[in-house]
Amino acid sequence: MANRLFELGLRGVETEDRDGRVILRAYCDDETAARSYGERLAPYLASLRAMWPELADLQLRYAPVERQDWATAWKAYFKPARVTDRLVVRPSWESFDPAPGDKVLIIDPAMAFGTGTHETTRLALGAIDRFSRAEPALFSTWAAGPAS
Repeated sequence: MANRLFELGLRGVETEDRDGRVILRAYCDDETAARSYGERLAPYLASLRAMWPELADLQLRYAPVERQDWATAWKAYFKPARVTDRLVVRPSWESFDPAPGDKVLIIDPAMAFGTGTHETTRLALGAIDRFSRAEPALFSTWAAGPAS
């Protein structure tokens, strides 16, 4: 469904799994555009229902979304993330009260890195953490300040 919306030219699509049901949200500039996409999507929905009768309750709904400053609103979703038993990644705008021995990396999320939640990032940071324990002299700047 998301791919079909992309094929129709829509770029703002989000999926959410809620209690075994998938909710697909598509964002448009205005209600007229939303209804136009809905009309163009209707034949595709009908074909899905014909192939899979269990999708009979598949439906389109239209609802306005409050305009937000999306340039900063996304920050609300990035919280400190514990990567190892002592390593935590946090964005600069979030506070975090480290436990004794915690090492906090302050990194603002960007397109390539930042949240600490992606598996490859967790693996890389885990390796750095293990290496820093084995060779603490190489990481002496970590000990320079509280939770730095």
